[in-house]
Amino acid sequence: MLSLVIFLILTFNLLRNYCKWVIVILSLCPFFMQFLLWQQNLLTYLLLLISILFPFKCKKPISYSLYGFPLKWACIAIGVSLFATNYFASYENKHTPIMLYMIVQNAIVLYIFYYLYKKDPNKVCKIFITTNFIFGMITCLYCLFEGVFKINPYIELMNSIKVYDAFDHSEVRHGIKRVQAFYSIYTSITGLALYLIPLLISYVRSKGNVWKAKYSIYLFLLFVMLFFSGMRSGIVCITICLMTFMNKRMLIPKNIFISILLSGIIAIFFYDYLYSFIDSMVHTDKVDGSTEDVRETQWTIAFLSFADSPIWGQGINYTFTDLAIRYPQLAGADSLWISLLVDQGIIGVISYLIFFISLLIFIYKQYSQLCFFVIGVLCSQTIATITSFPITHIFFYILIMIYLKNNKLITNHKPASY
Repeated sequence: MLSLVIFLILTFNLLRNYCKWVIVILSLCPFFMQFLLWQQNLLTYLLLLISILFPFKCKKPISYSLYGFPLKWACIAIGVSLFATNYFASYENKHTPIMLYMIVQNAIVLYIFYYLYKKDPNKVCKIFITTNFIFGMITCLYCLFEGVFKINPYIELMNSIKVYDAFDHSEVRHGIKRVQAFYSIYTSITGLALYLIPLLISYVRSKGNVWKAKYSIYLFLLFVMLFFSGMRSGIVCITICLMTFMNKRMLIPKNIFISILLSGIIAIFFYDYLYSFIDSMVHTDKVDGSTEDVRETQWTIAFLSFADSPIWGQGINYTFTDLAIRYPQLAGADSLWISLLVDQGIIGVISYLIFFISLLIFIYKQYSQLCFFVIGVLCSQTIATITSFPITHIFFYILIMIYLKNNKLITNHKPASY
């Protein structure tokens, strides 16, 4: 019932103010993905509704921004690969509704976001940033509560009223409960931090790089949230993402001295945690979760299944609806590429390679250092699975960060018509 109420409220708002609520929904995709509605997740129906309403809500032709859309060939490739997999793969059961949803999620909504962005970038940026930052702060505070008290009443409540189908994780890593906040698993917390930390830094830089107390506290809380998730890959990959903001001026002796001093203080006060973290990276069997042997087994199973149908793959969702049942080791397949290889075969891998190459070419022309952000997020999805965060939605954050680099947000802004 709760999921239906949320769906009806969002539908009403989409009809009333399409642009604003499309941006709000796309900003919160991972959150809406947690809710169950009519045997699917709530996001399925929201994205389909956004796509259906799009032709009726845009006042300029749908092709208005298509010429400049940097990912048009990548989106076409993703759509074609999903269609081909669904109808030519060896798996007997076709998943046509899921195929349509995945095309909408990974291709069509990218163009809808770009179309709205081109119409009024300042408005889109303000809505996107505000939504992300408010939700991010709420999540950070809840993660602190969950980490300190080692309970998650929200997940317990959502499960009890059958709105979620989530496992309440109680696993402790490095002496801290792995927090999941409003998500079905703690890996989503890592994804949220990986996107919000660079977005916050970009936002502060666009405002003259003045780190007011509220921004510094927020950044600190985001890092705490990331550490509380307990994902080693996320902690490593955020360092790659942060290279986006490195420049020669940071390498002056004063900054180097302060960095060494702070590192020494952190090492003294958090020695046990840091030792546990580094030791778990070297000896993966020292902590619960994926070890070297588990990952090796997952890739072996994936390649054996891939060899049976290398071109089209085994079929959409085959990894988790069939293969993981026969091989429980795949239940938490620790890489984007495992399910992609098995489900969509070579054609699926090629489509995503086209996506990343197109994205990097676009970034290189606009803001070359942002390539580090893409590489960092891609590494996190390669060595682990960031649940609920579609990798293609990185495009939203890239557009916003490019805008923040080149412009300042206008406070008093007359909205454009949609």
